[in-house]
Amino acid sequence: MTEHNDASEKLVCMEIWGGNHRMSSHVRLEGIQAWVYSNPYGNADHGGDIHYVSSCATGRITRILLADVSGHGEQVASHALELKRTMHRYINHIAQENLVRDINRQFTQSTRQGRFATAIALTYFSPTGELTFCNAGHLSPLLYIARTSRWQYLEQAIDSGEPCTNLPFGIVETTEYQQSTVTLEPDDMILVY
Repeated sequence: MTEHNDASEKLVCMEIWGGNHRMSSHVRLEGIQAWVYSNPYGNADHGGDIHYVSSCATGRITRILLADVSGHGEQVASHALELKRTMHRYINHIAQENLVRDINRQFTQSTRQGRFATAIALTYFSPTGELTFCNAGHLSPLLYIARTSRWQYLEQAIDSGEPCTNLPFGIVETTEYQQSTVTLEPDDMILVY
């Protein structure tokens, strides 16, 4: 992975950009712009916060994945590579439920007991402006609605009848993950942290 510092990039089709390294960068995609800031714990070069942005073959599907793996530095470097490979497998799929389910299964099988990760997966489909999101035990993103000049939590509609839903990765291998959708208007913003 390459280091990106205070840069502005345009992602090309089938590209996955990001990692678990220190960065401050602006990325342009079809219909959206993303700003990414990451400063690993203790000023290390790499950390447990993993960030990826991808663009599908047609440039219409943008996926953003933010994960916080328990642990620091080299202990979590292999998880960053694993997440990138899994994201590439689903790069052309709008629905992200299988992606999130596979990430959890791989994480649970490959980690030692006690290691877990919270994550949020977001998929933006530029022709409709729909943002689909799935939260795996992570902090709820904030949505800025430009029309009303207000911030609100981007909450997920969860079916309370489902057992073990949306847990952090690595807790239960058979966890089910649900997704919710919101339509973004021009100048709306999402803050994922």
